[in-house]
Amino acid sequence: MKRICEVLEFNGSSRYKWPSDWQAGAAHQHRDRALAEKIYRVHGETQSTYGPPRVTAELKERSCGPTRNTSLAP
Repeated sequence: MKRICEVLEFNGSSRYKWPSDWQAGAAHQHRDRALAEKIYRVHGETQSTYGPPRVTAELKERSCGPTRNTSLAP
C-alpha cells in the first residue's frame, strides 16, 4: 500500500478516512432521493402548478421540508 501511495503521490494516512467519507456521502444521497420523491409527490398532487417556493412551503407544512441549506430551485 505504501508503494502505491508513493507512486500516486497520495497521502497514505488518508485511506483511513475513506470509509467514513463514503458512508457520509451515501447517507446524503439517500436523503436527497427521499426529498426528491417528496417534491415529485407534492408537485404531482398539485397538478404540476406549484413552483419551488410553494413546494417548499407545502413540504414545511407537512413537516418534511428541506433543510435550510437545500435549494429546490434549479
